[in-house]
Amino acid sequence: MSLPIRRSFLLAPAAFLLLLASACGEDAPAVGCKQDKDCERGTICSAVDGKCIAQQCISNTDCGVNRVCYQGSCHRVECVSNEECASFGEGYVCISTICQPPQSCTSREDCAEAGRICNAFTGQCVDPPASCSSDLDCVHPLVCDQESGVCNADLNCTADTDCVEGKYCDVTSGNCLSGCRAGTCAEGETCHMESRTCVQSCTISECAKENKACDASTGQCVERSGKKICEPCTIGVDQCGGPGDRCVSMDTNICTYACLLDGDCPSGYECQPVTTSASACVPIGRKCEGCLLDGCQDNEVCDPDTTACIPKIDICEPCTSAVQCGPGSDCTPFQARNRCLPFCEDGQCPEGLVCGSDGLHCEPTDGICSQCEKQPSSCQLPLKLDEDLCECVQCTADIDCGTGLLCAHGLGQCVPGATHCASDTDCIGMICYGALSEREGVCVQCASNDDCGASEVCTDYKCVVPCQPPLVYDPPSGQCLDPNACRDTAQCVATRGEGWYCDPNSSLCYQPGWCDPADATIAPCAAPSQCLPGVLLPFVCKPCDAATMTGCREGEICLPNLLVPSEPASCVGLDI
Repeated sequence: MSLPIRRSFLLAPAAFLLLLASACGEDAPAVGCKQDKDCERGTICSAVDGKCIAQQCISNTDCGVNRVCYQGSCHRVECVSNEECASFGEGYVCISTICQPPQSCTSREDCAEAGRICNAFTGQCVDPPASCSSDLDCVHPLVCDQESGVCNADLNCTADTDCVEGKYCDVTSGNCLSGCRAGTCAEGETCHMESRTCVQSCTISECAKENKACDASTGQCVERSGKKICEPCTIGVDQCGGPGDRCVSMDTNICTYACLLDGDCPSGYECQPVTTSASACVPIGRKCEGCLLDGCQDNEVCDPDTTACIPKIDICEPCTSAVQCGPGSDCTPFQARNRCLPFCEDGQCPEGLVCGSDGLHCEPTDGICSQCEKQPSSCQLPLKLDEDLCECVQCTADIDCGTGLLCAHGLGQCVPGATHCASDTDCIGMICYGALSEREGVCVQCASNDDCGASEVCTDYKCVVPCQPPLVYDPPSGQCLDPNACRDTAQCVATRGEGWYCDPNSSLCYQPGWCDPADATIAPCAAPSQCLPGVLLPFVCKPCDAATMTGCREGEICLPNLLVPSEPASCVGLDI
């Protein structure tokens, strides 16, 4: 490297320190701008607040598309030819898209970057002559074809800067071919390094919508092939995601994705500055665990506090935090509720929505999110308003229910179920409870006793046997009964035969006019009667009150013992 270039290199750190000192001082207020060319030389237009700022840099990658790092600060591309530098002063030349003062030289290599040759008598870089007579008349590394007096522009290149304006170096053949090179395209365009044509530049936000990275070298959105966000990495090693993604230091070194806004990040992450010129998606809770590492399904979002996936709330639905709404949306007041609404992007909104009066959020074109006229305050806690049902219910989401419970959305009830369902076919060996009006229910074992076996009852949506042996459950009465018990006389006739009755006091069968003290399956005598030996039958119920005709059962009559008047009256069957 020649002496002039070494001098230029040594001045750079000093310029960097001066820039740093200036940044720390009390400069004049920043000027408003829309693009870089609205700013003074050495400053660029901030996309955040539209003000001209002095941005420090070490390399071009710190400055962004169509910007270069010169003397420690980011500059806009000033030129592609020496003619564009005339306004900067006599002798200024275009070097690396920046207009720079005249250079001293000792060899033509010293002037190659500016597209000039070295005048050996003055020691200055000058424009090459119209025709050449020797290689010294040609910009390095071009050589002079003395027969035609033309510097050979198609051979002997190893880098783009070896070629004249409008050409690039094909390293395979070593030839200069027609096409663009880095920094030579118009603002908003990038030189696609494979096709060597100027293409529309991608933006980080545009690519983030496709979960891709923006490749500044091609201007295209590309798939991320490196380590995923939040995975451990080594700073300074290109391991993370795709172009622009980087390894940053938190509690540990983790991979992050490049971003401009919070909406460019996955759920559970926020966009934060990680250098003076770049921002990246970092976990809100500063922890890399749970769903922050594993991600969530399309209909879920990652809760940064619990690092667990939670249901994503749809546009217009009520919400309690922006996290529930997912990236690109906000939980904001609208129609008497906090609801999930997308952010406006350059005034653009999804179909069916328009940018609202606040200029920030997209709202329904008809201004209505819900047809329900009830207000949440009309529901007494802990009930809440379900706008679709327009009723006060236990739950509108699973999070409203306790541990082990799910929300049967069709009814707004918390039930102990296995999973959500749309119909019984979704539940193996179970039924779908609460699936109404195209709203999901919950798979449960039973919703009523009819869903259970003959000796079971439905308790807390489960079929259980409620009685201790030898008692059995009687579904019609809802009671635990002796297996010999009866509900009515018809049942006794069916099981014992004609002439049998059902005693309502014991729920056992009996035949009027007799009893059996040795058989516990037969109804005992009505209190205070006792089963005693009789005249006509082995055992009968007595005594009873013949005067009032009480103390006997249905189908019986109280008669005195006419043969032995001293004996108490007995209950005698009417058919006897």
